[in-house]
Amino acid sequence: MQVTDLLKKDVMILNLQGTSKEAAIDEMISSLYKNGIITEQASFKEAILAREDQSSTGLGDGIAMPHAKTAAVTEPTVLFAKSEAGIDYDSLDGQPAHLFFMIAVPDDGSDTHLQTIAALSRLLMEPDFTGKLKEASTPDEVQALFAEATKEEDAPEEEAAEETNEEMNVTDLLKKDVMLLDLQASSKEAAIDEMIANLYKHNVLTEQESFKEAILAREEQSSTGLGDGIAMPHAKTKAVTEPTVLFAKSKNGVDYNSLDGQPAHLFFMIAVPEGGNDTHLQTLAALSKLLMEPVFVAKLKEAASPDEVQQLFLDATQEDAAEEKAEAPDSSSSASSDEKPFVVAVTACPTGIAHTYMAEDALKKKAKEMNVDIKVETNGSDGTKNHLTNEDIERASGVIIAASKKVEMARFDGKHVVERPVVDGIKKAEELITKASAQDAPIYRDSGEKSDDDGEYEKQSAWGKIYKDLMNGISHMLPFVIGGGILMAISFLFESFLGSESEFFLFFNSVGDTAFNFLIPILAGYIAMSIGDRPGLMPGIVAGMMAVQSDAGFIGGLIGGFVAGYLVVLIKHLLKDLPQSLASLKPILLYPVLGLLATGTAMYFAIGPVFSKLNSFILSFLEGMGTGNIVILGILLGGMMAIDMGGPFNKAAYTFSIGIFNDTGDGAFMAAAMIGGMVPPLAIALATTFFKNKFTSDERKSGTANYIMGLSFVTEGAIPFAAADPLRVITSSVIGAAIAGGLTQFFHSTIPAPHGGIFVVFLGNAWWFFLLSLLIGTVISALILGIWKKPVSK
Repeated sequence: MQVTDLLKKDVMILNLQGTSKEAAIDEMISSLYKNGIITEQASFKEAILAREDQSSTGLGDGIAMPHAKTAAVTEPTVLFAKSEAGIDYDSLDGQPAHLFFMIAVPDDGSDTHLQTIAALSRLLMEPDFTGKLKEASTPDEVQALFAEATKEEDAPEEEAAEETNEEMNVTDLLKKDVMLLDLQASSKEAAIDEMIANLYKHNVLTEQESFKEAILAREEQSSTGLGDGIAMPHAKTKAVTEPTVLFAKSKNGVDYNSLDGQPAHLFFMIAVPEGGNDTHLQTLAALSKLLMEPVFVAKLKEAASPDEVQQLFLDATQEDAAEEKAEAPDSSSSASSDEKPFVVAVTACPTGIAHTYMAEDALKKKAKEMNVDIKVETNGSDGTKNHLTNEDIERASGVIIAASKKVEMARFDGKHVVERPVVDGIKKAEELITKASAQDAPIYRDSGEKSDDDGEYEKQSAWGKIYKDLMNGISHMLPFVIGGGILMAISFLFESFLGSESEFFLFFNSVGDTAFNFLIPILAGYIAMSIGDRPGLMPGIVAGMMAVQSDAGFIGGLIGGFVAGYLVVLIKHLLKDLPQSLASLKPILLYPVLGLLATGTAMYFAIGPVFSKLNSFILSFLEGMGTGNIVILGILLGGMMAIDMGGPFNKAAYTFSIGIFNDTGDGAFMAAAMIGGMVPPLAIALATTFFKNKFTSDERKSGTANYIMGLSFVTEGAIPFAAADPLRVITSSVIGAAIAGGLTQFFHSTIPAPHGGIFVVFLGNAWWFFLLSLLIGTVISALILGIWKKPVSK
């Protein structure tokens, strides 16, 4: 379908009378209705305004493109309208709109016209074309302009269609118009928003909301901040009109939760049309490979114009192609020297766009440096490439699986297999190749069953599995801890001023206490779900609730969650040979009934009674501890909170403190845990302020943000510094946090909430001593770090 098929002369308005945005919309809708394009106006206008509420369709450069898809539309149509005076349309550039294209799409119609709308968007990026449109005085002249322009645009496309084997170059996707060489955003989401807005402004996207949703969904799987100052957010959705790579630079850097904890300076937002031709994915793979070259990345950081950026990519791709051509004779497995070690690898990531190919390239380059032959199979979104044959696998010394999604494993039965997440293929290529070539890896044995796990493909130790299951429970429990705990803390504030009969106190306390009652059941339920998948959830929650009712407490609920999960795994194993005719009964009847029965039996007769007594003993022991012993425990909790800043030690200390707080309502240990988490970021912030010559410019900027993070009890603000200088940062943090934790117990400070930092401190007992302890621990830690750390070389 051509643009001229949608652009009907009868509905054009070449002298739009409206002087406001809504008046212009009404005038265009009226013309559509008058010419039978829509059956009624109200619902269509409602859809148009709903779209405008998301973000203005005033694209800038004097162009607006309001659009809607509703049942009121009889046929796909583009209404063209002109306003000589211009209308304030809330455009992205703040300038009046003169050219309008109202796009009306039937709700149940074919989507083939969307390609035509994409073509329309591309035409409007040509200043000469839009200049001629502004001068056009008749509908025939407008239509003739579009007919001529689309004819010119179709010619090169037809030539390209005949050359189907010709690969798209990086420069075809890396469009100069959409580049942002001075990204203004200072946070991850703001950077994403700024790049998406630019894609939308240049008609690469038909709308922003769904594309952003897809981008953020990919970020939740794992950050696309690849490290070394590079981020590559990407998504494949219907909102994309043509495959595009937006290049952006940030001079100051953006905290993008990158794999190395450092700010990102170079951004490549990859927008891929859903269901379109996948030939462009080869180009995205090439882009990923180019970014592995430090010299190339350094040149990109210095580039001052879009032309310079595009030329750099053009030169680099030509050099890369020449190198591949020169190396072609040596790439065949049959030509490999028998004297060299030979390994095979599989790389895969959830979306299969960037990490897959970066891991492939990193493994190949490192193997070449190590004089090891390697063949890498990629499981990307364009399918499996460079498939490993039985002969390849048989000949290989070992196998590397660098994947964060499920891959075909049965073929590797009997081989030494190194299994890691895809990011290790990029960052730890030498380690993986060394292990595979030396056969320093377990022998894989195929069980004959297909795994239901589509998550990160990484073999874990027994402790690793326990930790993963425990973290699943804690992560789902935390919203109840934070929400319920803070509301309860607020209720105590009302109680101190208004009394225990106050409606404010009763309301906040009731809501907070209700949320707190879910802590142990949610913890146990999601531990069990992590072990036994969905069938484990209900028995786990019941185990947690039985632990509460039997006074088995936090520990009883935690053990109950693990028991419920493994009982469900056992039940699954016992029922695996059930006849196919009864298989459908397993998830809806057998797993729930047998899982609950087995878990309930264990909790009622064993776990409940045993851990009820153990819980009573622990609480009695803590109550009987003298000041000296309590101070030692405070030192231990404070130090553990700082030793790995969110890792197993941190979580163990925090979980213990929450458990005691939940069982007794005493916030003493909560004070030690919270202060231990606040000291590291505050100490780093203080050190970067008073020891400026010991930190880089980027570190000093990040250090300032740590004041807020530390006061808010967000320990993770210290992680980038700990990653860069672990010995000095972690040692100083542990010393300061341990001293502060011990002091809270010495001064008998308490915190009546499990989270909130400085915002809940004033609700506790002896809060002034808590602040004094925090100051002492922070200053000691900052002084140790500042004095110990070496000056930054100029």
